[in-house]
Amino acid sequence: MSLFAGLDAKLTRLKESCLSEYPLPELRIGDKRAALAIVQGGMGVGISLSNLASAVAREGGIGVIAANAIGMIEDDYYADPTAANVRALRREIRAARGRSAGILGVNIRVAVNCFHELLDAGRQHHGRRQLLS
Repeated sequence: MSLFAGLDAKLTRLKESCLSEYPLPELRIGDKRAALAIVQGGMGVGISLSNLASAVAREGGIGVIAANAIGMIEDDYYADPTAANVRALRREIRAARGRSAGILGVNIRVAVNCFHELLDAGRQHHGRRQLLS
């Protein structure tokens, strides 16, 4: 058995043991129901992006993309941070949605200068529905 297969088997046994001993309550948001009552926190500045959020959503939890300074790796971030952040948020939402059909959310801090632009970008990508989908 490979190292990864062994670790995966141990993790599966641990998960089953924990859930049977300490069952999690059902988590519902609107008409959405998470298979696992776990919400990944939105950690900004390049941590909670599409890879992490989609991985959590694929496992049945709620994956969260953090919008705080999400455009920091864009070439024009310092010249036009609002445009860079909006463009990067749209890209990360599309990428996460392409990797998972699970529940995804977006964490947008009210304290950022471009809060409304980021909120509009999230809404435009998801239609008029909630940012969770």
